[in-house]
Amino acid sequence: MIKNSVNKLGQIVSIFKLFKNWHLIMRFFLGANSKDKIKCVLRNDLVFGIRNNKVDLVVLMECLLPKSYTNYKKINQEDIVIDIGANIGAFSVYSGSIAKKGKIYCFEPEKENFNLLKENIKLNGLSNIKAFNLAVGSKEEINQLFLSESSSEHSVCFPAKATGKSVSVNFISLEKIFNDNCLSYCDFMKIDCEGCEYDVLFSAPKKILEKIKYIALEFHDFKESYRYLELKEHLEKNGFKVILSLHKELYVKPFYKLGIIYAERK
Repeated sequence: MIKNSVNKLGQIVSIFKLFKNWHLIMRFFLGANSKDKIKCVLRNDLVFGIRNNKVDLVVLMECLLPKSYTNYKKINQEDIVIDIGANIGAFSVYSGSIAKKGKIYCFEPEKENFNLLKENIKLNGLSNIKAFNLAVGSKEEINQLFLSESSSEHSVCFPAKATGKSVSVNFISLEKIFNDNCLSYCDFMKIDCEGCEYDVLFSAPKKILEKIKYIALEFHDFKESYRYLELKEHLEKNGFKVILSLHKELYVKPFYKLGIIYAERK
């Protein structure tokens, strides 16, 4: 109970720090209902539309305030960024607002998330972001995406936490992303794809991994299959220095753990 109270207090402080219209966001966070999408105006003037649920708000705050993905490397003005698991576009829009002379390639398979992602790109007038309604995996295929009650946890890998509903989605490989977009390098790759990170990186040829300068990814430590140490070892074998691999103990799930890996090319 004490920990939950401390966490909630921390989120309230974060809302005040992050949003210009913090009074509106605070009312929503504390339980006020809204039939419409809520417009979040950040203190850096970025604007995001979120749905009438707290999941979008939490995703936005986790991505932007603690700078989870940019703790060790910042986005620069001319960067090429790939965002795998873009959700509603928090990281893509943030990156696009900084890399104004660069390009952002973002991938989100779930249709409602993708539509909101496109809206948020448009809201901020960013023409340097290319959005794809695709999942990223080991190969081109059509597979089932299991839908979760949380819009941030739809997954190909975790039917156990799904609603019992699924949709067919198109997959693309990392190699095809580079080839189709004529990418000779990627400055920053962010991955948050609910367990597919193993397929994405283990299937990528060495020649593709060599084009990536930096990776920040959320891993899902499976009990009976992949573990993050295998992913860490794979990255190190392919020329990356793993800066940090961190279990987020507050986010331990019944059947897997979450954590973050930061990997920089040596």
